[in-house]
Amino acid sequence: MTGEGPGSSYYRPISMIALAVTGRWGPEVVHGLAIVVHALNVVLIIRVCRELRWPALAGLVYGLHPLMSEALGWASSLPDLLACAFGMLAVLVVKHNGLGGLVLVLAAGLSKESGLLIPLFLGVAGLAGSRWRAPVAAGIVSVVGLRASLGVHQSWEWVQKIELIPQALGWSLASLAWPVPLNAVRSIWVTPVWAIPAAGLVVWGLVYWGRSHRAALGAAGLVLGSPVIALPVMLDGYLIAERYMTPALVGLGVWAAVRIRPTFRRVGFAMVLGIVCIAVHWGRAPAWSSNAALFGASVRATPDSSYSWHLYGVGLAHSGKLSEAADAFGRGLECIRPHPLDAMLQLKALVQADRAVDAFRIAEDGPQEDLSSEYIAWWARAAFTVGDREKAKSLVELLSNGQKLDAPHWFQQWAEEEGVLGP
Repeated sequence: MTGEGPGSSYYRPISMIALAVTGRWGPEVVHGLAIVVHALNVVLIIRVCRELRWPALAGLVYGLHPLMSEALGWASSLPDLLACAFGMLAVLVVKHNGLGGLVLVLAAGLSKESGLLIPLFLGVAGLAGSRWRAPVAAGIVSVVGLRASLGVHQSWEWVQKIELIPQALGWSLASLAWPVPLNAVRSIWVTPVWAIPAAGLVVWGLVYWGRSHRAALGAAGLVLGSPVIALPVMLDGYLIAERYMTPALVGLGVWAAVRIRPTFRRVGFAMVLGIVCIAVHWGRAPAWSSNAALFGASVRATPDSSYSWHLYGVGLAHSGKLSEAADAFGRGLECIRPHPLDAMLQLKALVQADRAVDAFRIAEDGPQEDLSSEYIAWWARAAFTVGDREKAKSLVELLSNGQKLDAPHWFQQWAEEEGVLGP
C-alpha cells in the first residue's frame, strides 16, 4: 500500500501473504499456485452453474478465454484469481451456512476488492440461495469498514479524468468479444476507434438476450461491474489491464450457461473455439518469459502507444541492451502524450551505451527550460564525454546549491572524479 495514487486503495492481506510466502521459492511457485487456483475456479464455476442449462460451458468460457492470459502469466495477478475463488466459494457455501458465507465474502474482499462483486451479483442472479443478502451485505460492509479504519483510501484524482471513462470501459468490454491482439500495455490514449461501439453491442447483447432470465441479468451485472470497480486505477494510470476483467469472465461464463442450450452442433463449435483459445494462449506464452519480450509484444500490438515504448525501453535497459533502450525511448517521445521520464531515460541510455554524441546532440536541440536535475546531469555528462568541458561546467553550475549539488547521488562522485568541479 502506498500513501497516494492507485496503490493507496490497496488492502489485500490474504493475497499479499500468499504472494509473500510463495515468492520465497521464486516466481515458478507463484505461477504454480496461480494455475492450481485457476483450475479450482473452473471447477467452482461449474458447481455454481450446475442447475443451469450448460454448466460445462461456463467452465470453458472462464477457463479458456484469451483475457485470462494475463492473470495466469503475470505473478502479481494472483489476487484476481484468489478473489474469484473465494467469491465463488461464498456463493456455494452461503446457501447452507450464513457464517461460512460471510467469512468467504470477507476473504474475497481481502484478496482483492473486485471479489466482492461475485457473491453480490450472483446472489442477485439467484445462484446463492434465498438467505444470501445478510451475509453478503455484512461481508461487504465489514471489508469497507476495515479498510476505512486502517486509513486505506481511494485517490480522487481519477475524477478529473472522467472524460476517459468511455475509452476505459469500451476497450475493457469490447475485449470480451474481440480480445486480440493481447497486450499487457493497453493505454487509454490509443483506444481503438471500434472499441466503444463494440462495447455497446456487447452490453446490448448481454441485456437483450438475458432480459427474461434473472440469472443472466445478474451475470451481466457482474460483467459490467468488473471494469467499473477498476475505473479509478485505470484512469489514474491510463492503462486498461486484461486482468481487471477476470471477475467479468465469471459473469460471462454464467451468462453463457444460462442462455445457451447444448446441442451437438453447439458442443462441436465450443470445442473448436476452445482449441482456438488454447492456441492463442500458447502463442502468447513466450511473451511472459521476460520484460523485454512482454513489452516488445506490446509495441508490436500498439506501435503508437508511448506507454508501450516506455516499458519496452525499461525492459531493454534492465537486460543490458542500452542502445536499443535509447531508441525505444526515442520512439516513445514521438508518440502522443509521451511518458514524462522518457527524455531523461533516453539521454541516460545513450550515454551508458557509449553514444554520447547522440545524447549531446539531442540535448542541445531539445528543450532548454523546465528540465529535471537528472536530465541536466546526464546532459552534462554527455557534454564532458564529447569534449565540451565548458558546456559541462555551465550545466554543473545550474545544479549548484551552495556547497552541494542538487543532482542525482551518482553525479557528485562522477563530477569530482572527472574534474568537472575543478577550476
